[in-house]
Parts: sequence; structure tokens; C-alpha cells
Amino acid sequence: MGCGIGTAAQSFMEAGATYTGIDISSRSVDIARRRARVFELDGKFLVADVQKNDFVDGSFDLVYSFGVLHHIPNLDAALRNIRDVLKPGGEFKLMMYAENSWKKACIDSGLDQYEAQSGVPIAETFTKEEITRILSPHFVDVCIKQDHIFQWNVSEYKNYRYEKEAWFEAMPDPLIRALEKRFGWHLLITCRKPMTE
Repeated sequence: MGCGIGTAAQSFMEAGATYTGIDISSRSVDIARRRARVFELDGKFLVADVQKNDFVDGSFDLVYSFGVLHHIPNLDAALRNIRDVLKPGGEFKLMMYAENSWKKACIDSGLDQYEAQSGVPIAETFTKEEITRILSPHFVDVCIKQDHIFQWNVSEYKNYRYEKEAWFEAMPDPLIRALEKRFGWHLLITCRKPMTE
């Protein structure tokens, strides 16, 4: 769910997946489709809205969504439709933004950061408890991990140079990893469709 520029699509197809990418943006679908052609990969790409279930139904082993569902107004409709396209026992992997995170604290304090800014329409954040409650009517075996703090100096990063901000440079890597597991921006979630409805 969500093609972006086809980065994840490429990885899935290179690993041998039978891939179907769905995005509401025709431009995104076009870019992902072109990328697949450049790398001589075979996949299907559809313009569709996961909230309306106007994509092709199927029996998928896995639905993957990274950085998409926290931007839509009708999350419950999307989750119902995702459940419907999964085969019984099929896996759903998604990323949602974390409410209890370093980045959310910075944004709330007016310290906007590269990669996600304040004022973005419908960029919802969630606690682990909220995600569990939202997913539970549709999925089972909900597992949530927290990760990712953007450590890089923005002006350098925009020029493809990876230089840590001074405060992160001063921290040992084990401390940064501990912070990411507790205050990371990404909630990494895995769950399954029940075997029986």
C-alpha cells in the first residue's frame, strides 16, 4: 500500500515476490512502474484508494505499508479493506508515526525537523496502546517495536552527506539505540489476519 518511488517495490521484486503496488497517486504509480522496467523487474502497479476498496481483490500472503496510513482520513476503512485482501493467516506489516517520540516532542516544541514537519495535513501519531486498539478488531498477534531517530544535520543531509548533529555525535551508539527503542519516530507493526472470521 503506497508505491512512493518504488524503492520497496524493487526490493520485494528482486527478492522474488509476486508484487502488486497500490497508490492513490498516479504519478507515484508511474514512477514505480518505470523503475521496475529500468531494472527489468516484473510487478503490477495500480492507482487505487485503500479507503474505498477500489483495488483488485486477491488472496495476498503479505500487505506492506510504510509511511502511508498515518496520512489518510479513514483509517478504519483502510484496515477493513487490507484485511479483506489478505488470505486467512496472511501478514500485515506497517509503519505508523509514534506519539511518544523524539520527533513529536521536537515538532510540538516548534523545532521542526527534516523528513516530517508540523502542519502536514493528516499526519497522525499514535501510542502503542492506540495502535493495538485500532488493529484489534481486524487483526491478531499484534507486535509493535519502536525505532528510528533522525540523527543527521539537515543541510548536510540534503547534499547527501551524513554528518550527525553535535548532540548525537557526542552519544555512544548503544545510547542512541536505547533512545530509538524508546523514543523512535516509527512504530513498526506486524499482525495477521485471523485464520477464521
